[in-house]
Amino acid sequence: MKHLFTTLLFLIFGLTTYAQENTELARFIISDVRMNDIDVTKTFVDGQSYLVLYTPAGSKELYFASIRHTDHTQSYGRIYDQESSQVDATSTQYKSENYKFKWSYANSYDNKQGTATITMELVYKPNGTAFTCKVVTEALDVLVYRGYVSGSLK
Repeated sequence: MKHLFTTLLFLIFGLTTYAQENTELARFIISDVRMNDIDVTKTFVDGQSYLVLYTPAGSKELYFASIRHTDHTQSYGRIYDQESSQVDATSTQYKSENYKFKWSYANSYDNKQGTATITMELVYKPNGTAFTCKVVTEALDVLVYRGYVSGSLK
């Protein structure tokens, strides 16, 4: 399953260098964020925040991060227990891919560590690829990110 997940991401998004040490597989540009149903979009957009899926230098393991560019902070860590599924396009819906995985994360800004469950949906629309990413922490806080996949807009 891990190989399938990695192969799909390579085929879909290609490779770019991430932070000169990591290989970026996909970058998700955030346009809307809800934390426990409260709109916190402005904080994330003003911080030039984005989500990224990458492999660290010298590793084949997959990592996920929520990066706040303006103050150089992040939540980052390895992902595991990946599951995926795909829904083909029909006359009434777009093609979509669904991913679910565990995320063992650490925050650079407060040294907190934990494990979260992430579900991500990619929807292939004519003008680009939209995403919804739901993060449920061990404390049952829920963050829902929405936006588009970098490089997918037409």
